[in-house]
Amino acid sequence: MLDQRSLSTNSAFNYYFTGGSGVHVYMLDTGVDCGHDEFDTVTCSSSSYQANSSWGGAYVDAVGHGTRMASLAVGSSTGIARTATLHSVKVGNSVDDIDPGDVQDGVEWILANAPAASVVNVSLTIDAGTLSDWFKNAINSLASSNISVVVGAGNGGSDNIGDDTQSLGFCDLHSAVIVVSAVNAAGHRPSYANYGSCVDLFSPGYGLRAAISGTSGNYTDASGGTSSATALVSGIVATILQQRSTAGVGDIFDQVLGTASSGILVTIGSGSPNLLANSIHLFYPSITGPTSIDVTTAPVQATWNVSPTGGNGTYTYEWKASLNGGAWSVVSTSSSYTRTIPRFSEYNLQLKVTVSSAGESYIKPYNLAVAVTCGGC
Repeated sequence: MLDQRSLSTNSAFNYYFTGGSGVHVYMLDTGVDCGHDEFDTVTCSSSSYQANSSWGGAYVDAVGHGTRMASLAVGSSTGIARTATLHSVKVGNSVDDIDPGDVQDGVEWILANAPAASVVNVSLTIDAGTLSDWFKNAINSLASSNISVVVGAGNGGSDNIGDDTQSLGFCDLHSAVIVVSAVNAAGHRPSYANYGSCVDLFSPGYGLRAAISGTSGNYTDASGGTSSATALVSGIVATILQQRSTAGVGDIFDQVLGTASSGILVTIGSGSPNLLANSIHLFYPSITGPTSIDVTTAPVQATWNVSPTGGNGTYTYEWKASLNGGAWSVVSTSSSYTRTIPRFSEYNLQLKVTVSSAGESYIKPYNLAVAVTCGGC
């Protein structure tokens, strides 16, 4: 589902690029069992954290939740970003009894230690209560450091999300945080998954293969919930950051939502966006080049460019131009378009470009307008 535009599944995943190389993924969870085979080729960083020294270490996971989530985000066979660097931020030893103070300490540790081009996965349900304002400030601080945050919508089966994510203030922080709910393989939201306007998009959250902590080589084929859906999206964010390491969190948010599959889900709950996360995420930020050209004194040679990301790394291009609102014509099939504009010209030029890769095509929903002027002509 993640690597195609339909709800059909084929038990295969098209794994493009080098899977988040150079990107840091912070798992705010119950620890990660990095001794599992699933992490043999994954870098489990020594820069890790546990809120309580009696818990045995950040890379010990007594309940298995953090291990399953990490395997879905960065695992060598079940994950999306398979060469990202993993950091365990252990803030609980049980999924049912998470102390908000431990979460606060973990987030503060991330703020102090995470570099830019990082993603924080929050698959735990945390009843933060009076810490909601603190969490808002923390998320904004992470965002200002170009650290993306992906959180689960929660498993309360509600459109209010009042007992789960919304209590952290995440609902007010769209573009600084990505809120993920779950669907099954048929495109239906399971009854447990929260929904509504606080949700940004959906991701698979039913019947997923994931690592089981404690016994190397053991897996489950039944990992699910908004927690699992969130971990997959964190992996997608990591693969985007691999190519756009200097992009702001708002840019990453726009790409994740802008390249999601739209309108294919079946039942998702009132007020929810009909968006399914997509791992191909073919995209280009904008057409770069001049938007105003003066040819009063001399002709001008102008060049416009696009720099796509996503797909499979190999791209084809089709540039089209229109003069003064006239018919569109193909003017270039390379990553750039160069046009020589004679002196004394005066017209309105519009440009658009379609980029294709991995069987997909992407084009901005708006055209670039260029004004060619000749003062006094």
